[in-house]
Amino acid sequence: MTRSSAKHGSQGGMTPDELREAGERLYGTWGWQTKLAHELQVDGSTVRRWLSGKVPIPGMAAVAIGLLIKLHSSEAGYRGKT
Repeated sequence: MTRSSAKHGSQGGMTPDELREAGERLYGTWGWQTKLAHELQVDGSTVRRWLSGKVPIPGMAAVAIGLLIKLHSSEAGYRGKT
């Protein structure tokens, strides 16, 4: 059986599709992999391996990405209030 986003999802971790959605939500459709790698302090090729499904996305990376989304969402809400 090959590693697929469905398989990773069945193990309870973040799937490559979820990673793409999160990255684009955080940084837009262009350049998000590099920006996310910088935030997580990993090499850009690591994010690309996660995205391809070649390597499972570590649980701690998924947690950190979730926290980044919350942080960015709260900052956007704060900036919207004057």
